[in-house]
Amino acid sequence: MDSKKMKDAGIDAKDRKYILSWRERFRKGLELQEFKESKKKHGGERREAQYASQKVILDRIALAQLKKKYKKQASQEIIQKKKWEKLHSEASHKL
Repeated sequence: MDSKKMKDAGIDAKDRKYILSWRERFRKGLELQEFKESKKKHGGERREAQYASQKVILDRIALAQLKKKYKKQASQEIIQKKKWEKLHSEASHKL
């Protein structure tokens, strides 16, 4: 079956190329082996830079949120420490 007949039978172009390439390998006597079709990472080669820049932005946002959370927690600890010191200094003066 040639490409034209496969097209008329409704076989997709990608699948036709795959079938024809394996048929040619078989005709040449090469050992047949199964290989997995690779999947595009991050939308393919053209979108790789866009994905990388978006990842940098998201990483920076996450880092800023962590810093904000840390500063808030640190300030709360300082306030609690001051309250504790004030409470204990008043208690020691009463004694």
